[in-house]
Amino acid sequence: MSFLIDTAKAIRRIEATGLAKEQAEAIVESFSSAGEQLATKADIDNLRNELNVVRNELKADNASLRNEPIGRIDAMASNFEVAMFKQTVWFVGLQLTWTAVVLAALVIML
Repeated sequence: MSFLIDTAKAIRRIEATGLAKEQAEAIVESFSSAGEQLATKADIDNLRNELNVVRNELKADNASLRNEPIGRIDAMASNFEVAMFKQTVWFVGLQLTWTAVVLAALVIML
């Protein structure tokens, strides 16, 4: 953003305070060039909008990260339940086999 000032008038006003013409010119030049670095209301609004977009993206990322461990725990629990079921089936099968072997031995002995 650039703003317009009457540089000659500004130099005269600064000189009237007792500063040399060179100093007055340097001051006016500094203020004139500083105007190029000022943000406009539109610049600030654009920055505000960009920050809101980033804020919303971070909120969404944060929410997904919060839910991710829960999903992993659920998957691990499900895998554990399946493993426990398989182990139980195997153990019951082993017990039935031993029972059959013992009964067979008793039948042979009698």
